[in-house]
Amino acid sequence: MGDNDRRAYKRIDNRLQVKYEVVDSNSMMPLTTYTKNVSSGGFLFRSSAPVEFGSLLRLKFYLDNLDEFVSADAKVVRIEEIVENKIYDIGIKFININDDDVLKLTKYVTNKL
Repeated sequence: MGDNDRRAYKRIDNRLQVKYEVVDSNSMMPLTTYTKNVSSGGFLFRSSAPVEFGSLLRLKFYLDNLDEFVSADAKVVRIEEIVENKIYDIGIKFININDDDVLKLTKYVTNKL
């Protein structure tokens, strides 16, 4: 049984632009990156800035099919250091996202499957 079989949501390898900031961080500058994969429950993105496990993120991501940004709050549920002290893969799970936006994201993922 592959990893994907155990996941709660279908996941696609796809690049969405993401702007994010860590809630309760001193840095007020949102960072911009791209997702590596996407599901309607969260996604994985690459970052050059380390983020603490369990951190809360405020983010916006761009759905090109709708030409709009979607906002959500998320929690960091996975961190993998890809290049020591330089590049990280950050897995996030949505904890606060508008129901309409979940539908938009689900439709986006389904259309790409």
